[in-house]
Amino acid sequence: MQKTILILMALGAVAAAQAVVFEIESNNTTATANSFGRMTPAPFADLGIGRVTPGDVDFYSVMLFAGESLNVSVTQVPVNPATFDSYLGLFDGGGTLIEADDDDGPGLVSSITFDVLSTGTYFLGVTGFGDSNFDGIGHSETANYFLTVSAVPVPEPATMTALGLGIVAVLKRRKKS
Repeated sequence: MQKTILILMALGAVAAAQAVVFEIESNNTTATANSFGRMTPAPFADLGIGRVTPGDVDFYSVMLFAGESLNVSVTQVPVNPATFDSYLGLFDGGGTLIEADDDDGPGLVSSITFDVLSTGTYFLGVTGFGDSNFDGIGHSETANYFLTVSAVPVPEPATMTALGLGIVAVLKRRKKS
């Protein structure tokens, strides 16, 4: 029954997401990560659906492009941010941890925002609090979760400068009137 509910929720999310990836074990390392794939630059929004149990860690891979802002969060299903203490990690293509988060979202929700500086494959690790090495050791969490992954282009500095100058010009013109 629980799996049926997850599938129905995922199908409803397809309209808002480009890809829905169901976690398939064994994805406990970056070498065995489930893939979001991706061929085109941002914007995109993907959804991963998985389950963490004690001693488990789940990895996903995603292709990112320089100049994008990545947003990732882990939400318990059914939504109850007070019971699942997730731990989320972002790794570079070589498997080096770039950033990790425990509770930056509401309640115990893990959330990462990251400006991508170089194009390549990145990995996302989902585990429970206490597993700071992302090896499955040190946590006793059990939960179904949604891994929401999205990216948007970050405007170039020249574009932001031009936009700022345009706003200043409009404000000066309004003052003269």
